[in-house]
Amino acid sequence: MLKMEKENSIKKHSKEKCCGCGLCAAVCPVKAIEMYYDESGAKYPRINEELCINCGKCLKNCVFANDLKRNELKGVYAITTKNKDDIRRSASGGAFIEFAKRFVQDGGVVYGSVYSKKGKGLYVTHARADKTDDLIPMQGSKYVQSDIEEMYPLIRNDIESGRKVLFTGTPCQTAAIRQYIGESNDLYTIEIICHGTPGGELFRSYTEYFEEKTHKELRDFRFRD
Repeated sequence: MLKMEKENSIKKHSKEKCCGCGLCAAVCPVKAIEMYYDESGAKYPRINEELCINCGKCLKNCVFANDLKRNELKGVYAITTKNKDDIRRSASGGAFIEFAKRFVQDGGVVYGSVYSKKGKGLYVTHARADKTDDLIPMQGSKYVQSDIEEMYPLIRNDIESGRKVLFTGTPCQTAAIRQYIGESNDLYTIEIICHGTPGGELFRSYTEYFEEKTHKELRDFRFRD
């Protein structure tokens, strides 16, 4: 039997038009899309042709395939925290931790990037925090593309439960989260200034090499002190 080309899917997208946010996999109603690391260590979607129903949701929601609404710049501010411990753990003045603490103190939830351990090496993933102590691992710049795939349903569940959510990440990640959630007065986002991020597998393989070379287990990593 001949199979139809999936004209409405992201299959024909080139890698240059993909940021690896995983939104297409999150919105697929039949779970026909999985994210995988390619030979460069960056994540891209892979479509299971046997499962794909050609519904077009992946292409319709793709932040790179659509001309999304952009917010106007209202002003520029310079912010730094007065907390010396937070300054030491931060890389650029500690603005994030001040916003994040306020959200948690007011009963909200914060999503940010952390290091995680899954076997050898370190991964950079996003995590959920509703306690002040859980915000500490989110501090510090991590010049690696983090995995946010597992965060989509968690963020939606928090918002549907009536909680305010603060998400911080790269511009393409925040665009994907906003596209997934839609219009909501309970979703707040902070976009970091991004010059392009290396793939997560590249970083994991480097940290694995470091562990093998030193015969020590890495538990933390600082790109900037």
